Amino acid sequence: MKKIPFASGFVLTLFATIGGAEGNETAKVLTLDEVLVTGTHIRGVESASPVVIYDAQHIEQSGYSSVQQFLASIPQNWTGAASDQGASAQVATTDHSFPGESSPNIHGLGSGATLTLVNGQRLAAAGYGINADLSMVPLSAIERIELVTDGASALYGSDAIAGVVNIVLKESLAGAETVAEYGGATSGGHTRMRVAQSLGRDWSGGHGLISYEYSGQSALEAEDREFSPPSIVGAYLAPEMKRHSGFATVRQDVGAHTELFGSVLYAHKRTDSLNVLRSASSNTADQYAATGGVRRNLAKTWTLSISGSLGDSQMSELSRFGAAISGDAVVDAGHWSASALLQGELLPLPGGAIKLAAGSEYREERLRKFNRAAGVRSMDERRTVEAGFAELNIPLFGGENRRQLLHELTFSAAARFERYSDFGDTSNEKLGIRWRATPSVLLRGTTGTAFNAPSLLTMATPTQAVVFPLQDPLATPGPTTPSLLLLGAERELDAETGRSTTVGLDIRPAGVPSLQLSLTYFETRYSGRIQAPAPTFIGMLINEHDYADLITRDPSLDVVNALIAGSDSFLNPFSIPIDAVEAIVNDRVQNVAAIEVRGWDFSLDYRRNTRHGVFAIGMAAEKLDAFEQRLTRTSERQDVSNTVFNPPAWKLRTDFSWTLHNFSVSSALNYVDSYVNTLIAPFESVPSFATIDLRCSYEFDASSRILGGLTLALSAINVLDEAPPRVRGALAGYDATNASPFERLVLAQVRKRW
Repeated sequence: MKKIPFASGFVLTLFATIGGAEGNETAKVLTLDEVLVTGTHIRGVESASPVVIYDAQHIEQSGYSSVQQFLASIPQNWTGAASDQGASAQVATTDHSFPGESSPNIHGLGSGATLTLVNGQRLAAAGYGINADLSMVPLSAIERIELVTDGASALYGSDAIAGVVNIVLKESLAGAETVAEYGGATSGGHTRMRVAQSLGRDWSGGHGLISYEYSGQSALEAEDREFSPPSIVGAYLAPEMKRHSGFATVRQDVGAHTELFGSVLYAHKRTDSLNVLRSASSNTADQYAATGGVRRNLAKTWTLSISGSLGDSQMSELSRFGAAISGDAVVDAGHWSASALLQGELLPLPGGAIKLAAGSEYREERLRKFNRAAGVRSMDERRTVEAGFAELNIPLFGGENRRQLLHELTFSAAARFERYSDFGDTSNEKLGIRWRATPSVLLRGTTGTAFNAPSLLTMATPTQAVVFPLQDPLATPGPTTPSLLLLGAERELDAETGRSTTVGLDIRPAGVPSLQLSLTYFETRYSGRIQAPAPTFIGMLINEHDYADLITRDPSLDVVNALIAGSDSFLNPFSIPIDAVEAIVNDRVQNVAAIEVRGWDFSLDYRRNTRHGVFAIGMAAEKLDAFEQRLTRTSERQDVSNTVFNPPAWKLRTDFSWTLHNFSVSSALNYVDSYVNTLIAPFESVPSFATIDLRCSYEFDASSRILGGLTLALSAINVLDEAPPRVRGALAGYDATNASPFERLVLAQVRKRW
């Protein structure tokens, strides 16, 4: 029998203290629909963390046809290898992503360092159970996308080192909505299609919605792009994909104080790719996520929520290299969880009430792999996670006691403790402050720790010992030294850890209330990253200064024999005598690397109503000061920002829209700064890359019996048909992490509300 999560006792104690009576209270009663924004568990408060929100209208006006395409345009999110192009254009990926998968990657710290949520719940990781695949989420079902761009493990647990992306899906719709979209690249044969149907209804005390969406795209072939080198003709720069997805949600009040809620998301996707090394794959993915629970108002201002979630992602992979089958497997990653959250007002203060949120969570995760060719299950890993967490919001000034230079002063604190059944315990904390000196000026700051748990795939990787002659400048005689290579993954792995700090300034001028300016400095130190120390073990003795703590010279025979005996497998392909081993070289996956990123985020939003229409201007930009990597504990830090296949120093997007009655025009400028190509010698500069998007739409008057509710739209992504900069030395001829190969895309859309 499983034990009740240890933190449940804390929640139950608070529940007993507050009491369950609902008598005639004179204090404010919390409404069940009070807004909860990502970055806090407490409803109705604003987080000190930098939070960016894009609503459905903003996403629609962008003209993009998929979630991953929209996220790639956000400056705080670096596309990386897991993108709309999947792994087709860039072979060397380190996140075990499959072609066509797309994962958020805040500040470029890696997809595994960004937590992905759907409606506040974890989305089952795709592929090998490492990264969530946002391409499975239907665009038509999205209400808004929220980004928290600092560490948030004190609130949400593992993966939130760089931040959180929460996709909030629609809850209600009065009637029906039909969407049909078709288009493609104006050069080459790449086409796209999307069809969606949503039905919704409101009733007394509740509402419900169901939605279906089909989307598909044809492959983008290398020969259709002039920047592709002749060596990859026949390869795909983007895979062929077809996806069916469905979403259903319902909420129902039970009496005046209780609400029931539930939702189900399902998606089926097929992806066919042929990467630049001529490795072909056909992948089929099935993913579902279900959530249900109850939320109840207790005495006074307290609310108790109890919920459960279930998620599963099954990937069927068939890959070939030439005529030979190189992979034929089914990978199943999933989890289920149960959680309780209690929140309310602890103590009234002149500046407002001290609010508390406390809860517990229990989660089970699994990863299974079945090799169809061999007919055996090669992996069946499971673990449990128990968590307890609490968050405080303390308004010292504000409301009744606000004064000059102290219109608001609020402190926040959060802590979370987690116990993993495989690697142990971890605890994380976060502090925040909001100081509003005037009604127009807000200063905010956060600092806290975060972590990323070792993946089940890494924990299950076997150890291997290999006797091998390695190139060695110190070898006597000859150019090589007989060495014992340690490969695979270390058995004792710890969590990856991070510490993030942000300082921000938000300005909303009193004379121009529709203008909002925001500036945030961010810094994240990400250490103990789990990876193999060297890209290839061949050069480890040659570059011994970088791997000093991983190399042992002149080991004793007893130590060598012990390491061989302790490994899951042993190879000696050159039949070198064991007593001839002169070095031990450890290239096992382990907690060895580190990254430190520092930079600035800036945003501007302005909206004005005039007799000539409604004008809106927006800008979001990110400036990286440093992106320093250290591959091992003894290697030197290297700043790789502004180099090929790494985050650029500058990335920005500006938006402009004009709406007059039923007609609307929106445009956007996307800009990636120039950077250095380090793939060739001497290094050379890669030019900056700027594209312009354009969208026009017309909504027919609702009074029309036939055309009422009909909207026609035409979008042109990269309307000037700019090709990505050529990158000499890149297999695909361009940098797939910082540019798109699609060039100009034109899409026509018909939307009808019934």
